Amino acid sequence: MQYAKSLRYGIFVDAETSNYLQYSQWRLVCPCCNEPVFLVKGSHRPEHARVAPKSKQLVIVREAKVKAFFSHFDNLASEKCENYNKSITEKQIKTYATTSRQQRLKYWQENFLKAIGYYNAGCKSSFFTLFRRTNQHLPDINNKGIKAVQKEVASDLIELLNKADRASILEVARSHLVKLQTHENPLSLMDLGDITDTTEELKDNFLDWTRSFDIEMQLSLVAEVVDFFKTKAIAQIKEEIFELIFARVAVTIGPEKMTPLLKVSTGESEQEQQQKYYQLRSLLVGELVFLIAITDWSS
Repeated sequence: MQYAKSLRYGIFVDAETSNYLQYSQWRLVCPCCNEPVFLVKGSHRPEHARVAPKSKQLVIVREAKVKAFFSHFDNLASEKCENYNKSITEKQIKTYATTSRQQRLKYWQENFLKAIGYYNAGCKSSFFTLFRRTNQHLPDINNKGIKAVQKEVASDLIELLNKADRASILEVARSHLVKLQTHENPLSLMDLGDITDTTEELKDNFLDWTRSFDIEMQLSLVAEVVDFFKTKAIAQIKEEIFELIFARVAVTIGPEKMTPLLKVSTGESEQEQQQKYYQLRSLLVGELVFLIAITDWSS
């Protein structure tokens, strides 16, 4: 069979243009019966001359080519599956990819915070608590004012990501994925102290993912997520996203670096305060891109 469906990435895979080892983790199934299939590598024998063993004469061996194909078992597929596979059109291939994308978008609309690990992190009120503690010297500090600051920074974070060049975001994401896939201990890149629920199951799942994801397919999903950030669904949860990203950055750089960025000082010029804010915002956007890159969107 020429085509298989990838349940992991929601696309049709063409055996003739595939990399033999690339699809071992793609959860390939038959488009007709949805049973698992595997890829049989193609072969190519170029035209060449050889000496016949009996006559000792020089003979020409013609070129022979066997195309790669997908099979259920013993290099065979049922006649029904074969016939269905031959009838697959370009329109069906595009429709399946579009439907899969729509299903992902629907899932993210309802479960985006779960997907990025918000509920596994003790990040609720992280910005509020640290900002209040850092600026308790201010006579007019109050909860309402801090909430307003948090809302403004959260909006700014999402807006900055949406204004960024998409190709640049994907290039940064690629560098994170390459590092993750080649690192001796990927978990060390994810050490966030006490803010994440690092159970053994979560660690094992993450390590399994780092060994199995395909960089190009992950980047295509990252591109979808970047587009998703422009939707109303993200606008409704932007403060929760900000809380998670802020908590991650705060743990990564430590209180000795985060506290000065949050401190409001009457002795600073407006330009100095702006520079501190730009620095904080840059750290937040960088962490957000990192989180988008290393989240298993295919599951």
